[in-house]
Amino acid sequence: MKTSIFKCRLFLTLGLIITLCYSCKNDDHGPGSGDAALTINVTNVINGSSTIDAVKAEIEGDTDSYTAAEAQYTDNGFTLKLPATIPNEYLSLFTGDEDYMAGFSISDTTAKIASINMYAYGSGNYMGSIDYASADPFGDDSTLVESLFIYADKNVTVYGESGDDYSTQRINITLNKGWNICFSTTTLIASDEFSKVQYISTLTSQKPSGTTMYWYFSSEFGTDTPALRSAKTMQKQAFLFHKK
Repeated sequence: MKTSIFKCRLFLTLGLIITLCYSCKNDDHGPGSGDAALTINVTNVINGSSTIDAVKAEIEGDTDSYTAAEAQYTDNGFTLKLPATIPNEYLSLFTGDEDYMAGFSISDTTAKIASINMYAYGSGNYMGSIDYASADPFGDDSTLVESLFIYADKNVTVYGESGDDYSTQRINITLNKGWNICFSTTTLIASDEFSKVQYISTLTSQKPSGTTMYWYFSSEFGTDTPALRSAKTMQKQAFLFHKK
């Protein structure tokens, strides 16, 4: 039985215009913005709902979350204006778990980053997540590409590989100070009711060649339970960095 790649991964995050010093259509790796804010204009959200009235860009902290930006959701789209800087208490180091990070080379181990998650709300209630991806995150594609909007407090390059019997994580990114766009590609290797789930996740600064991205809304009332959805969010962040 084929399993949704979004389920097997256990982690997160039709138009996108980055109005900074670049356009996402022409420069998908997204150079850092320094002290500049970042505006994300989104249109034509697939599976969008008329019950959504707001979207928040949130960063998960140790004990709470930080709302970096909030926007009104209208006509199946929204405009998020991310701030120029993120509070230090919501930034994280790449280092933390020595066993996990042993396979990675980090140009500056003092660099801190944060990754946003986009959540949809209706009448103040959480409705689900919004992701920029190559396919529906709840579909059955064996390979899925998702974008991550990452803030870095300084320039840093990270590359290498780590993993276990269940998964392999590969990173090859260069982050400039400010906001960056990276791409997480997950490929399902094996998944059925008799064998363990295995997958390979690769995080890069460049969008994979030939990939077309779309905005998707994934409802809280979809096939996954709230607990599993929460696990995905935490695992997505663990793929990038560890709190210390």
